Amino acid sequence: MAVGVPASLHYARRSSARSTPSSAITAFTGSLSYTLSTRSTGTHDLKGGGEYYRATRTGGNSQSATNYVFQSDYLVAGGKPVVDAKGVPVPVFTPGVSRVQNWIPTKGANVNINTSSLFVQDRWVVAPRLTSTLARGSKWCAPGPPATS
Repeated sequence: MAVGVPASLHYARRSSARSTPSSAITAFTGSLSYTLSTRSTGTHDLKGGGEYYRATRTGGNSQSATNYVFQSDYLVAGGKPVVDAKGVPVPVFTPGVSRVQNWIPTKGANVNINTSSLFVQDRWVVAPRLTSTLARGSKWCAPGPPATS
């Protein structure tokens, strides 16, 4: 790595082959409330509910026109990256350090991300100047069906 260049910065060729991804969202949400009031226990405002949310992405974008992605440090002069005529940093390919990855897209692939949540809440008015709130919620995410083409 060049002196003065953070380790997280690498040369990476810009993507030139892109498909237009699309997305869809499906969501359901609901809640119920109930108020219970007695002289001996005070007033309880009970509430419970849940939500289901699905985000669907369709795409299968290619990372490059050739499906190869090069990762390498870039040339530095005077503590600054050297750029070509288009303003792109000039890579320095170093054996054992630079990497090439082959990212093969699946055109039209789908991915679903499902998120579900439930909650319960009790707002308890014990006395005119004393209120307590107890709440519990859970949220979990799960991948939907496997990607398809």
